[in-house]
Amino acid sequence: MDAASLELQLEVYADELTRFPADCVLQALHDAGQQKWWPDWGTLESLLTPLQNLRQRLLRDLKARDNLIPRRCDKERLNSEGPEALEVFLKDLKQPREGEVKAE
Repeated sequence: MDAASLELQLEVYADELTRFPADCVLQALHDAGQQKWWPDWGTLESLLTPLQNLRQRLLRDLKARDNLIPRRCDKERLNSEGPEALEVFLKDLKQPREGEVKAE
């Protein structure tokens, strides 16, 4: 495979990988890197899909249990990129919910 073909293939993979959550992509790429040969897209997608399904199921279960994951407002959704958004999210998680006592 020449350099131009490899670059094109990497661009296609990158575009396709954006459809999946980052944590699933990292795990699938790690698993793929352990194999003798680099997988084709179908094999990589077969690694990603179960990870994504598990992630969605876990998040759905967490949301069903007393709303453990706080809802985000529209403003937060629009500005959900970067470390600032993560800092706000983690700060909100640390604050006690109504009726709870803050552990010290």
